Amino acid sequence: MIDIEHLPTETVPLDVLRTTQTPRLSGRNDEHARVLREAPGPLPPIVVHRATMRVIDGAHRVHAARLRGAREILARMFDGDERDAFVLAVRANVTHGLPLTLADRTGAAARIVRSHPHWSDRAIAAETGLSEHTVAGVRRRSTARASQLNTPRTPRTPDAPDATGADPADDLPQPTARLGRDGRLRPTDGCGRRTAPGAERWPAGSSRNAPTRRCARSPGSRASPPRRPAMSASA
Repeated sequence: MIDIEHLPTETVPLDVLRTTQTPRLSGRNDEHARVLREAPGPLPPIVVHRATMRVIDGAHRVHAARLRGAREILARMFDGDERDAFVLAVRANVTHGLPLTLADRTGAAARIVRSHPHWSDRAIAAETGLSEHTVAGVRRRSTARASQLNTPRTPRTPDAPDATGADPADDLPQPTARLGRDGRLRPTDGCGRRTAPGAERWPAGSSRNAPTRRCARSPGSRASPPRRPAMSASA
């Protein structure tokens, strides 16, 4: 898990920041931004995705800084991909600041199910502040929706908009194993709740957005029961 407090910090110009693709379905809360503007002292650092300069956490602080007339703001810089950046945005806004609503967190879970399909329900629940039961329901609805998409579309990256308006993450293949909070892969194709062959714990600090291993068993790999010794006629 990424520790936001350990991300590198630098000062960035406000006019290069993007505040789109927030987990908040209702968008910015201007009243909350005005409260932050009146707060004494400097604003806490925001979190920014370096590759796109999109604000991961702190859109209200960015607006408050603009209301103060500032031109720059202190930011912690995240260097991962955009899918992991969204997960980080959800985690940050579940644990502090203006909390995400239930609808926000449910919508975020649906997006994470599609962008990180190999994550277990428990792992997604931990990131979104939902129960495993709720995430399982979100996954079932997402899978049903994906199976009904019959319109051919040009494959896109999970972070690029789709010309038809559909979520581009719907094009991602469904995994045969899911990654738990303990960093282990567990098969989803009936092989049982055990560590998939060859699976290892995820290295610290690495992205969990990685291909899954297929759980397979050769026809002759199932152990046969031991034969009972033949009994002699004199027995």
